[in-house]
Amino acid sequence: MTMNRFITMAVICMAVLAAAVANAQTETRKQIEARLEQRYPQVLAAKSAGTIGETWQGFIEVVPSNSSVDAAVNQLVEQENADRRALYAIIAVETSTDKVKIAADAVGQQSGWRSYRRARPQEYFRTRDGVWIQRDDVDELKAEGKIGETWQGKVEAVKPEFSADRKVAAVVSTENQLRSEQFAQQARKQGSTNERIAEQHGERTWSSLPKGAWFKQRDGAWVQK
Repeated sequence: MTMNRFITMAVICMAVLAAAVANAQTETRKQIEARLEQRYPQVLAAKSAGTIGETWQGFIEVVPSNSSVDAAVNQLVEQENADRRALYAIIAVETSTDKVKIAADAVGQQSGWRSYRRARPQEYFRTRDGVWIQRDDVDELKAEGKIGETWQGKVEAVKPEFSADRKVAAVVSTENQLRSEQFAQQARKQGSTNERIAEQHGERTWSSLPKGAWFKQRDGAWVQK
């Protein structure tokens, strides 16, 4: 066998092997996604009941306020997280390039933020600070006068003593991080800047605020509508 033929055969073998690995990975992804889809109604029911919640890392956990949960719930959490972890790893490999390597943790965090954005009002979410919040906490804290909208499109604690509260701080931080990502996406699509998109959001928010809500103006003063 000549050297050229040997090299040709080696290249063909490598191509076949790469195709086989890719096919196996695709099959694995399909299998995992099928299990996640099949398990989704159970996960949704447990989330709606407040038994489990999503986390910023893209996994689910039992909400601490539930002093006792049955073995079925613990098994559900374990199986769901195992499949999510495997899926995040596959997605990381599929989306990585020679120049940019995507970590499975980053994929999971993106999933976590999507879960928070799409969460129903009473569903729980564990923030990066380890605080459990509910999706409608933003509106509730606004109604209580503890946080308000700002001209920059974000939310802030109306008074320093409110920001000292761990829950208030967690809600503000989480909501603002989500908004920052949304503003960045809109800016890229519109060819604008993050700051301008955020300010436009602040302007729209002021117009739609209900009576009694707080708003921080450009000069730093809080006004109540």
